[in-house]
Amino acid sequence: MSYDNKDIYPSPSKLQNPESSGSANIEEGDLTTRALEYLKTCLIDMQTLQTDRAALDKAYKAQEQGDEAEGRSKVVMSDVQDTVESLMPSLMRIFYGGTDVLNIKPQGLEDEQKAKLMEEKVNFDIQKGLNGFKLLYTFIKDALLFKLGVIKYYWLNEKKYTKREWKNLTHEEYLLVSQKPRYQINEVVNRMQGKIVPAEMMGMIDPMSAMSMTHDVVGREIEIISKPTAENLPPEEFIFDVHQKFIGDTFCAHKKRVHRKKLLKYGLSEDDIKNEVNRFSGSGIDDAQIVNQRFSDLGGLAFLQDPKDKNFVYIYECYLSDYDEEGNEQPKIVTIYGCKSIKTEDNTFDKPPFVVASPVMISHRIVGRSIAELVVELQKIHTALVRYVLDNIYYQNNAIQVVNPFRIDVDSLLNGNRPGGKIYTKYDIDPSSAIMPIPTNPLPAHIMDIMEYVSTIKENRTGVTKYNQGLDSKTLNKTASGISQIMSASQQRIELIARIFSETGIKDLFEAFVDMNVKFFDREQAIKVNQEWVMINPEDINGKFDVVIDVGIGTGSKEMAFQQKVQMLNMYGAIAGIAGPMTPQIFSIENIKNILRAMWEDQGYRNTGMYLSPDMPQGDPNGQPTQGIPGQPGVAGTGGGSPPQQPSVEEVLSGLSGQGGTPAMGMPIQ
Repeated sequence: MSYDNKDIYPSPSKLQNPESSGSANIEEGDLTTRALEYLKTCLIDMQTLQTDRAALDKAYKAQEQGDEAEGRSKVVMSDVQDTVESLMPSLMRIFYGGTDVLNIKPQGLEDEQKAKLMEEKVNFDIQKGLNGFKLLYTFIKDALLFKLGVIKYYWLNEKKYTKREWKNLTHEEYLLVSQKPRYQINEVVNRMQGKIVPAEMMGMIDPMSAMSMTHDVVGREIEIISKPTAENLPPEEFIFDVHQKFIGDTFCAHKKRVHRKKLLKYGLSEDDIKNEVNRFSGSGIDDAQIVNQRFSDLGGLAFLQDPKDKNFVYIYECYLSDYDEEGNEQPKIVTIYGCKSIKTEDNTFDKPPFVVASPVMISHRIVGRSIAELVVELQKIHTALVRYVLDNIYYQNNAIQVVNPFRIDVDSLLNGNRPGGKIYTKYDIDPSSAIMPIPTNPLPAHIMDIMEYVSTIKENRTGVTKYNQGLDSKTLNKTASGISQIMSASQQRIELIARIFSETGIKDLFEAFVDMNVKFFDREQAIKVNQEWVMINPEDINGKFDVVIDVGIGTGSKEMAFQQKVQMLNMYGAIAGIAGPMTPQIFSIENIKNILRAMWEDQGYRNTGMYLSPDMPQGDPNGQPTQGIPGQPGVAGTGGGSPPQQPSVEEVLSGLSGQGGTPAMGMPIQ
């Protein structure tokens, strides 16, 4: 692969267009026509992406490249896998390593408390309502490997049914169950004095006699689920216009694999499903290539499904905009099966419900470059060099030989070529006249230098060095300052990748959850805040907010970060000693608590709320304390007594110090 054209998508004119069904078969008018035309164009570009992704997945698994020769080394180096897996721990520690990266700021004074509750609600939705770790892990890894990580979000409204049976209920218990909306009764067996009473005779029984009856009830419990949710999409299921700058500029679609029976809910009959020839999907993108490669180590597609199984089909959920008579944009969703629109609806999100991210951004387009893409060429070079070294070692230990078959027993030569083996000559001749080894050139010394150079190129491209992997490098500076400089330089690349993820996909995901809660949250829910359960109502989080993602990772290791925070406390202590009563105008006790929280997180403790007290009520902008809850002990308010005397910032910092101004951490205040 050359370096001058790897970022260029092939021109659609150079690729074979999918077979068009013709406009005569399009029944739903202009919106469906445009959706189909967009699909035809985008699927061509997607085919190019799928080919690249299959090659990247193959390199990640270090599978044979196809150029192996019989009798030569077939080793394949795993530079792509090593680089991606080395980045994952650092990135996951940033986004899921002990602290919430989400900060929600109010846009107005009236939204101050609402912002705090919304922050807790969104963190609860992602970490408790979803498997947040797996969601972010898959999202980041897809981006590092396949150029683009994709998450689809939506508000889930559904009913979950659980079968329930009750035996020998009293009449009062039966009435209690039947009156609860969450229970649906399907079958009842009524008994009086052990005898079954038919349902048609229940109206003839007087209320007093009914009180002595028992009931066997079969029904189901209804659980109403209403919550925001998100799921990772395999990259091949997300179809988009590669020429747009942002998702939703023109067109994107979700290719969904559904059971044929699900098409019935769109109003299609069994005959419609059977007779609809899916010519458009059949001539469009070929997912088998990337899907088969993804599961190649498990047997490929044949391992996952029966090729004769025709129960699943593909539909396209297309997101584009229509326009009213005044030219105003109207976001729409058009669901297409084959060449037929089966559903058209308004897009309540006002934009396509997808978040995407690439680790290396390219200006003015959605999809950037993956880390695997930066390393795959170096993996090929590294593989070729290692094969050369191994082949040379093989020849040194077992060189090519010229054999005279009339003077030596060839069978004993082939079978006895092992330690302790024996080779027989024919007749009484000198063995040197029957077999002669061909000299093998020794391995040139510069080969190892070239391999080291290739490793250096990889480190410069990705920021993953031997030092920040916890390994040793004999060619690098081993002094403390040298190691610090190397780690700082490498972490700049990792921090940039983290910043790209945070300001694109992850921030968009959190903003989507905020918007969904504002628009669709319609029932009371209990969540845990500061080790206490709090009931949140829709009006408690109905406000205007800004989402901020905090991914400041600093430099160096966790131990270095811990010591940096110790120095911060020392500096604050020195400032408090100089400023005195003016200290609260510079920093507060909450700032000190934030430093202590971060120090615990550096030590690997995730739930820092166990070691620090909850935040106290904040004052208003004029510096006055906020009114407390009436009747609550220890909080300002009516009937609650006097608030406890809070220590000053100077007292807090002096409490962290020992005799003679030596802090408990063991570093003197300067």
